[in-house]
Amino acid sequence: TKLGYNLGDMRFSIFGAVLIGKNNYFKKSDEVAIALAGPIVNLALALIFVALWWIFPATYSITYFFVQANMALFITNMLPLFPLDAGRIILALIKGNAKASKIYRLYRLNSILVAIILVALFVISAFGRINLSLLFVAILLIISAFDTKNAVYYDYSAIEKTTNDYVSILPVKTYIIPVDTPKQKILRLINKNSYSVFCFVDKSGTILKTMSEKDVVKHLTK
Repeated sequence: TKLGYNLGDMRFSIFGAVLIGKNNYFKKSDEVAIALAGPIVNLALALIFVALWWIFPATYSITYFFVQANMALFITNMLPLFPLDAGRIILALIKGNAKASKIYRLYRLNSILVAIILVALFVISAFGRINLSLLFVAILLIISAFDTKNAVYYDYSAIEKTTNDYVSILPVKTYIIPVDTPKQKILRLINKNSYSVFCFVDKSGTILKTMSEKDVVKHLTK
């Protein structure tokens, strides 16, 4: 909210809370900062309470598991896997690339493969000291990998759908767009088989600005 984004639902899991953006296209620097915020808080809390052990040794037995939980959250979220925070940071850094959507799909597949490995390790651990954390992380990765409904941070497929063929005849589609139309809805109108022109209007129907599809994509995803 401080950076000017409208955030909607909050989803809780054993690894923390995730804010789901509503039709937002984050600036690269903002998205990295948002993704880093959670792990940094976990690390800071762990270090603060570890420091308290030196000052007030009696607090060790009370806060040990709190420190352990925050360090586990920090380490887990810094794994370079989607949808963990480190994975979001990497995707944010590459999202301006024309092949970002393809890289996203490969990255998601990588998360699924890691989840399968974690499930296998969980099964192995069942023969000794069972490790439920392995199963929980695997479930998180699998569910999130298939949950594309809320993956608005990385929905930049419009970049690949803009028209690049200017040597053949193409139809031109002109859209009248109310200025308060969600960004995601606008980008879905772009099709590589036609050239799109967007006329942004106010409530009275007055055209405020006319933009080409490339200008719209550049403006909404920068």
